[in-house]
Amino acid sequence: MRKRKGYAASSIATELALLRACLRWRYGAGAPNLWVPPASPPRDHWLTKEQVRELLAATDTPHVRLFIRLAASTGARASAILDLEWHRVDFDSGTIDYRPAGREVTNKRRTIVPMNAGLRAELERAYAGRLTDHVIEFGGKPVGSVKKAFQRLTAKTGIKVSPHVLRHTCAVWMAHDGVPMSEIAQYLGHTKTAITEAYYARYSPDYMRRASAATEF
Repeated sequence: MRKRKGYAASSIATELALLRACLRWRYGAGAPNLWVPPASPPRDHWLTKEQVRELLAATDTPHVRLFIRLAASTGARASAILDLEWHRVDFDSGTIDYRPAGREVTNKRRTIVPMNAGLRAELERAYAGRLTDHVIEFGGKPVGSVKKAFQRLTAKTGIKVSPHVLRHTCAVWMAHDGVPMSEIAQYLGHTKTAITEAYYARYSPDYMRRASAATEF
C-alpha cells in the first residue's frame, strides 16, 4: 500500500521498525514477529565540482542557480532551502540559519551554516533584486518545487541531479577534504555522528589507512 502511494523504501522500513518497537513495548516477549526490510546500501551517486559548475553554466534561471549553490555549498535539504527567508541570511556574520521560528524539531534537523565566497556573491545578487521575503523566488512568488527544473537540467546536460544528490555531494566533498565526521554531522544536521560515518567515512582520505598500515609486513 505504502509503496503504491510512492513512499520511499527507507520511509516504509522506518515506519515498520517503529511499529515493531511499539508492539514489543506493549506485549514484550509475546509481541508478533514483524518483519522489517534491511536497510538499503548507501547511495554512491555524487557530482564532481566540474559537474556542478557545468550545471550552473547550463541554466540562466537565477533561482535555480541559487538553489544549486545553496544545496551544494550548505548541504541543506530542499525543504529547508525553499523555506529560507532573507531575515535568516546574516551577511554580517556570514551565516545562514535554516531554522524557522516555531518549527518543531524532528530527526531532520536544520542548522546554522557559514556561507563560502561563491555562495555569498550569489546571495548578494539575489538580495539586491529580491521581490519577496523568500530567498528562492520566481516571478515575485516563493518557489514550491525545483523538481521539474532539475529534470530539465538532467535532460540538457546528461548529469543526473536532484536536491538530495547535491546534499550528498556536499558531504562527500567535505569528507574528501578530510573534514572530521563530527563536523560534517553538525553541518548536515545529523542527530548522531554514527549516521554520518555510515555514509561518508569511506570518502575520507585517511579511511582505514591506519588499519591497512598495521597489516604491513
